[in-house]
Amino acid sequence: MNFLFRLLVFYFGVHLINKGSFIKLQGGPGNVVISGTVFVNGTAPIGRTDENFICATLDWWPPEKCDYGTCSWGKASLLNLDLGNPKLLNAIKAFSPLKIRLGGTLQDKLIFETIGDKNPCLSFTKNSSEMFGFSKGCLPMSRWDELNIFFKKAGAMVVFGLNALSGKIISPNGSAMGAWNSSNAESLIRYTVNKGYTIYGWELGNELCGSGIGARIAADQYASDVKSLQNIVQNIYTGFEVKPLVIAPGGFFDANWFTNFVQKTPKSLQVVTQHIYNLGPGNDNQLMNKILNPSYLDGGQQPFRDIQAILKKSASPAVAWVGESGGAYNSGQNHVSNSFVYSFWYLDQLGMAASYDTKTYCRQTLIGGNYGLLDTSTFVPNPDYYSALLWHRLMGSNVLSTSFSGTTDFRAYAHCSKKSAKTVSSFARMTVADSRKILPAQFYPPWLIWLNHQLNKIWPYVDEAASELIRMSVEPILEQYTPAILSSLKFAKLTLGTVAPQFTGISIVESESGDGGITMEFELQWDGNPNIVLNINTRLGVALPVQVKNIGFTGVFRLIFKPLVDEIPCFGAVCYSLREKKDLDFTLKVIGGDISTIPGLADAIEDTIRDAIEDSITWPVRKIIPILPGDYSDLELKPVGTLEVKLVQAKELTNKDIVGKSDPFAVLFVRPLRDRMKTSKTINNQLNPIWNENFEFIIEDVSTQHLTVKVYDDEGVSAAELIGCAQVALKDLEPGKVKDVWLKLVKDLVIQRDTKNRGQVHLELLYCPFGTESSIKNPFNPDFSLTSLEKALKNVTIETPPAELEKSITQKKKEVIVRGVLSVTVIAAENLPPVDFMGKADPFVVLTMKKSEAKSKTRVATETLNPVWNQTFDFVVEDALHEMLILEVWDHDTFKKDRIGRCIMTLTRVLLEGEIQDGFQLDGAKSGKLFLHLKWSPQLVFRDA
Repeated sequence: MNFLFRLLVFYFGVHLINKGSFIKLQGGPGNVVISGTVFVNGTAPIGRTDENFICATLDWWPPEKCDYGTCSWGKASLLNLDLGNPKLLNAIKAFSPLKIRLGGTLQDKLIFETIGDKNPCLSFTKNSSEMFGFSKGCLPMSRWDELNIFFKKAGAMVVFGLNALSGKIISPNGSAMGAWNSSNAESLIRYTVNKGYTIYGWELGNELCGSGIGARIAADQYASDVKSLQNIVQNIYTGFEVKPLVIAPGGFFDANWFTNFVQKTPKSLQVVTQHIYNLGPGNDNQLMNKILNPSYLDGGQQPFRDIQAILKKSASPAVAWVGESGGAYNSGQNHVSNSFVYSFWYLDQLGMAASYDTKTYCRQTLIGGNYGLLDTSTFVPNPDYYSALLWHRLMGSNVLSTSFSGTTDFRAYAHCSKKSAKTVSSFARMTVADSRKILPAQFYPPWLIWLNHQLNKIWPYVDEAASELIRMSVEPILEQYTPAILSSLKFAKLTLGTVAPQFTGISIVESESGDGGITMEFELQWDGNPNIVLNINTRLGVALPVQVKNIGFTGVFRLIFKPLVDEIPCFGAVCYSLREKKDLDFTLKVIGGDISTIPGLADAIEDTIRDAIEDSITWPVRKIIPILPGDYSDLELKPVGTLEVKLVQAKELTNKDIVGKSDPFAVLFVRPLRDRMKTSKTINNQLNPIWNENFEFIIEDVSTQHLTVKVYDDEGVSAAELIGCAQVALKDLEPGKVKDVWLKLVKDLVIQRDTKNRGQVHLELLYCPFGTESSIKNPFNPDFSLTSLEKALKNVTIETPPAELEKSITQKKKEVIVRGVLSVTVIAAENLPPVDFMGKADPFVVLTMKKSEAKSKTRVATETLNPVWNQTFDFVVEDALHEMLILEVWDHDTFKKDRIGRCIMTLTRVLLEGEIQDGFQLDGAKSGKLFLHLKWSPQLVFRDA
């Protein structure tokens, strides 16, 4: 028998996933070699999990929930969780689907708002005299609607925990007496069904079994209550082919209680759930030692084994789930239960549970506390999120028996593989940052660890030496970019702090020019504690000390050793630059005040800081440090050419407006400096805008620079909303050749995980290196060389500052008019889509010059999808650089005309080639092509000064 399986093996220090029939591992600290062989028995499975084994929980705890003096829940409650956060949505959608259990301690104090209820629907409030330290809380119908709409959008499988204490009297010893009052739960279930919401399972109660937490219900009574829930589900879901599961008791394992409970619910229960917190309290200072002690973790097998035995002996068809497991109770422990090391406990639990035929394992929590799969404040995945996702993508349902010959410090779990194309894509879509969360710094190569160690040792001296140097070089640039609302902006304090950056990668950049230098790039990450205070004076005379805090930086620094010489140290100078700024975050705080008291101040200062960094040190800007005497002016930053960009149009843009359509405009830049970014005009209420605008950019390094295009929806007085962005590497452009490109818009240029269609943008690009103009033909006119254009621009030199150079070139080109006659022959069309009932069309073509608004049209070709016209039209063009030809194919009808499709083209190609004949695909049509012959007869003129 041939089959594919996944093998999860980890030593407490080594962790890998592999596939095959056996694996031999070597690992261990230092020079100690630990080896062994894993044997997998593939003859028959020892258990079978649900296809969607991975599950996560969402809780009701409000922000006031605190443990050991720390409040770690924030806005992670089901009542206040930000359902509009795209990170949350995408985190759930990645599983397609993810089981999510909605419940927790406070579910047994939760009331559902009902129609006509006169009592106000209030949230949980802190009350130390109440059980669990909180009052009763209410779930509004509107919030239940929001949750269901969100979970449907995310593709989640929802399990909802019902209040099992409703109607019960709690005695002083904690026993909950009396039958369950199911009326409120029944109202919730009926409302849910009436609204068409899908619930995977209804769970009764939370941690009320055995000794209970806060209260307890006897097994006999609990079984009776579960039967009531089963009757409600059967009644309300009458006629449903698939009914929700009935789930209980959701508590800690007690052998006698569980045995009695299962015996009393032989037909009314589908799932038996237990909770697991086998690592003890979250404030245990031995928590990490427990996680890394396999002997301690072995003790976690007993509850799995016991529940499996109870279910096998009973007549119940119920299966076992872990309904909640966070490892360390009371919200976990910060920097442990949300860190990489927790994966050893978590993966061991998943493997162990599956080995004992547990069908589903719910991690406490998806978000909330210190043990969430997502960070509570940022929604960024913690390491265990990736462990969960990879298990979900890789590990199939059938569990295989494994044995290991060697040390007991190894764990080995095997499952038949999931047959899914998403397996490969889950790895392909991981970013470097994702992989580093799974593989932290202690697993970096030894030479990189050594380098970081040395940097930590010398960092105090670097801080002392570099702080003043940075102040002297950056302060003048801060003054240059000082916003209008400020009169001055200077450093009051600047030290780099005690935390050194950490190198995460080093590479050698091969020089294509063979210029006799060595280029190295260092990737680093810095979450520093610098002391940076800015002295700010406003135009109103107000002086403010502003502190720059919480700096987080990730980027790539480039060092160039050049030229190489034959005397020590073998190079003449060192150039350094910030090659790539991947991430830069910081916050601003007025010392002794609130920065928000002056509207716009925080944004203005932040923009100034970012511009200063961009203009002072970001590549291609570089700083030169002479090592040996000599002239190193050739190493300085100099413009090397111009990039001419025609922003033609966009199509199929995402609509960002609820009413009407987006109002798109585009921002284009090579370097993201305010004075070098170009903005197009706004086209109102249009998802297929035509701009036909020209922009020029000065280029300093064609090998590394890119043209970036960002398309926004203009929101008037509010901030513009990004529709999508695209990028073109300048190294892909052939000098002197026009490149016509359609670029797909994406949400993020760095992490391209978004598959949503955001539209496309159409550009024409021409890169012209300085000094090669005479050999390059002007794309605007076949008889007008760039040497002639250069004469028109004779006052422009490359010594001119780049921003001024761009403005000067733009102004000079506005003085050039390319005038002539455009002859257009509409030859034919083919494969047009049928329009009328007979599967035919009566097509004709309307030709429009966009700027001059001159129009012509062909005759109507009757009852054909492959018309032939062979008609020629002449247009006098006054300004070919800014003109466009629009051809629309229409179906003629007596009462109305239907547009079949259209072609939009600039005149660039015909200006360059003089005469062209080609077929052009119709936009807006399912099929169809238009065949044209175009000829240009030029006449060059200049505007009067």
